[in-house]
Amino acid sequence: MPRSARRQADGTLRVSGTLDSTPQSAFELDVYVWSRCDGRGSGEGEQVVGSLPVSTAASKVVSFTFQPPGRALLASGVVTATATRTSPGDTSELSACAPLS
Repeated sequence: MPRSARRQADGTLRVSGTLDSTPQSAFELDVYVWSRCDGRGSGEGEQVVGSLPVSTAASKVVSFTFQPPGRALLASGVVTATATRTSPGDTSELSACAPLS
């Protein structure tokens, strides 16, 4: 899901990515930062940075850019996310890591 994660000059975080899932469905994306990827290239949910609602189109894809309020607490690390379909409430695994730069 997250493709890039950048720390802005003011210390805030900007995360961009794409969700490819069930067509015409509403999701809540939960974004996390973590100090490193695990051995499979996925992150863990060490620190929640925020959530955002997104909806897929008929093509099953939605692009997103998310800038949570406040400053990112880790100076370096990775960003991961989960997607929870609002109905029926099923949640994905943590995504692959996107390096925090």
